[in-house]
Amino acid sequence: MEAITVDIMNKEGKKAGTMSVPGALFGLPSNDVLVYQVYTVKRSNQRRPYAHTKDRSEVRGGGRKPWRQKGTGRARHGSRRSPIWVGGGITFGPRNERNFTKKINTKMNRKAIATVLSAKARDNAVVVFDSLSFEKPNTKGAISFLDAAQKRGQSVLVFGSQDDEHFVKSFRNIERATPRSIQRVSLIDLLNHKNCIFSKNALELLITQYANTNEHTTKSRQGVKERPVAKEAKNTAKKV
Repeated sequence: MEAITVDIMNKEGKKAGTMSVPGALFGLPSNDVLVYQVYTVKRSNQRRPYAHTKDRSEVRGGGRKPWRQKGTGRARHGSRRSPIWVGGGITFGPRNERNFTKKINTKMNRKAIATVLSAKARDNAVVVFDSLSFEKPNTKGAISFLDAAQKRGQSVLVFGSQDDEHFVKSFRNIERATPRSIQRVSLIDLLNHKNCIFSKNALELLITQYANTNEHTTKSRQGVKERPVAKEAKNTAKKV
């Protein structure tokens, strides 16, 4: 897959150079099925069950039989905690110990992220700056980056190379701008924001992560030994 050339801007919004990005990161075709599958897994893993109902073993009362088994003309009952009684236990109600966790392959997660980034790159929604560093928290300086990228007022996900306190504090007070470290790339964040802004170092780290993943996968497959073919079982059936 051919590499994609991305322009690098400075704080004034002028072109400061170019950068080559692998096609596996910015050049993938749309894959809505994969993105939806990974998105539902991520949302499910964020779910926390709070609703809770008590079953018949947890509700109060019902230690004795309401009335004797025979002779009253009424239906037989053994406990007031039965689910068919008012104030009794709940059958099939929500429980707070329910586990909604699902698993997704790392390769699928990374490809879904790359698919969304590729779509944003095609829509000119990706901007790369030569640096996003701040000597101290500076909201006015952060706004100047958004103005240079012509993304002010739009939903923007800003990626720095690390969790720098000055970087986070500079962007977090700006409406519709969300600062993130490149180590915390999330598919949900990408889908919730229209634009992405990277520092050059952050994008290089992201490229390195994908390159290392592909290299590791290739080497691991080369080191796997083929399993020996099982010998055919001997036919021990007795002749009739």
